[in-house]
Amino acid sequence: MKLTSATINISSLNSNRRSLGFLFFVLIAIFSIFPAMSINFSNFPLVFAILVQLLFSIFIASSISVIRFKKKLFIVSVLLVVYLLVGLFIIPFLSGEISVLNPRLGIDKQYLTLSPLNLSISNVGQFLYLTLNLLFLNASLYFCQGREKAYLKIVLMAGWIVVFFLWWQFAYTRGYVSFFPNGLLYTNKFVAVGNEQLMNGVPRINSTLTEPSLAGAVLSSFYVYYFFSFLKRKTIGSFLSSLIFMSSALITTSFTAILGILIGSMLGVYIYRRFYFYVLLAVLVVVLIIWINAFEVPVQLMEKLLSASYLHRAYSNMVSFQMVLDTYGFGVGIGSNRPSSLLASVLSNFGILGGFLLALIFFISIGGRKWKKLTSTSQAILAMLATFVLTMLISIPDYNLTLLWVFLSLSYVHIVRDGVLND
Repeated sequence: MKLTSATINISSLNSNRRSLGFLFFVLIAIFSIFPAMSINFSNFPLVFAILVQLLFSIFIASSISVIRFKKKLFIVSVLLVVYLLVGLFIIPFLSGEISVLNPRLGIDKQYLTLSPLNLSISNVGQFLYLTLNLLFLNASLYFCQGREKAYLKIVLMAGWIVVFFLWWQFAYTRGYVSFFPNGLLYTNKFVAVGNEQLMNGVPRINSTLTEPSLAGAVLSSFYVYYFFSFLKRKTIGSFLSSLIFMSSALITTSFTAILGILIGSMLGVYIYRRFYFYVLLAVLVVVLIIWINAFEVPVQLMEKLLSASYLHRAYSNMVSFQMVLDTYGFGVGIGSNRPSSLLASVLSNFGILGGFLLALIFFISIGGRKWKKLTSTSQAILAMLATFVLTMLISIPDYNLTLLWVFLSLSYVHIVRDGVLND
């Protein structure tokens, strides 16, 4: 009787621990869409999502004896952390006279004028951020097991929050309403927030995100989730949701949004290959064309392509790839360089081996099941993640973006669940 009672108490304790751990996942998912909202110390910003992750890491440390990690994923994560930690202190001394794009100064200010490579608090901060993100990913299976659907609902709710603030900001910049909480959403003084950007004299929209390009990538990724859901389930709710997220993405007037929409649409039609899906794609393309013309996007995009800003971003990627060659593939150390795309950012900061380990982490997390054996929900989530990663590879450099790791962990727990259910 005593043994049975002790077993029940331990089981209850583990259940309560998992419930509390899942609450951290809920908070991190919600705060992930507010990357420009932070507590600023004298020389260091603490984004709210990272603050919750710090508390979560303390909670994990207190529960480490009962948490079970997936062995391969954990080992590769540790290897990446150790490799980056060693490189963080060694590379600045081995690289000699290497110049980098200082993450604090911005790309436009450093065109043809790079900064010397120096170890600073930013490097340590980026390393700690990545370590927290890897810990978050590894712990997701334990704390989200049996709560996969609830986790998905929270992430989708975060997407709708972005939509809400986007249209509120749109109404504010067009004079329809007199108030928008800029002072609450954009408190991170260490990042360039794009809430005051203009294109062709018209204010651009970035919602709760740091800039219109990131907002476009996020919203187009959520569009892809609902688009894939409609292609599989054919519900009117999924179709209307996909149109809302697509139009919201286009409101940002960013090339990244258009790219994400086209990638996701073509991917969905190619995978399912049915005639009426092509008809649906044609409808979406028509809507896309209408929105593009309504906001004079072609003119704006052409202005951007011909602008100094586009030239500066292309230059930042070019010199970042050169850094990889100049350091014999080792890179300049995490947090030392900030170009304008994820690919250039990972290779220049992590080096070739570090980039390989990061790619391996993604593969281990989402490569465990064949596409046809996944549920329609997992397929839609994976398509959302793929769209987000592809847009980041082209125009968003932040490998520590919390929402990226939220999307990855969401895909991870759903794919593992499918494996359990199908085997």
